[in-house]
Amino acid sequence: MCPLILFKDFVAEYERAMGAAALESFVAALAKNDVSRLFFLPPTPRAFGDVELTHGALLYLNQLCHTPVSLFSGSAICALSTYGLERLDAKFQSRLFRPKAESLPIVT
Repeated sequence: MCPLILFKDFVAEYERAMGAAALESFVAALAKNDVSRLFFLPPTPRAFGDVELTHGALLYLNQLCHTPVSLFSGSAICALSTYGLERLDAKFQSRLFRPKAESLPIVT
C-alpha cells in the first residue's frame, strides 16, 4: 500500500512552503525521473469515488508498506502503459533492493 498524493494539492502546498522557483526545479527533476521517492500517475479523464485525478497524482514510495489484498475494495484508478509499468517496476526495485545504510551485525 502506498499513499496517493493529488498532484494539484502537492503543487499548491510545495509552492506555498518552498516558492515557485523551487517548485519548478522539483517538478523538472520529477519529470526527468530523478526523484526516487515519487512516481507520477498520469491524469485520468473521470473521477473514481470522491477522488478526481484530472491533474494526476504522486505515489509516495517512502511510505510503501505491506497490506493484505483482502482489505482492498473499489475499482482501479488508472492504467499504465508498458513503459510506465517498466518505470514503476524500476522505482520499486531501486527502493526495495538498494544497499542498506549500515551493514547488519553478524550474530554468532
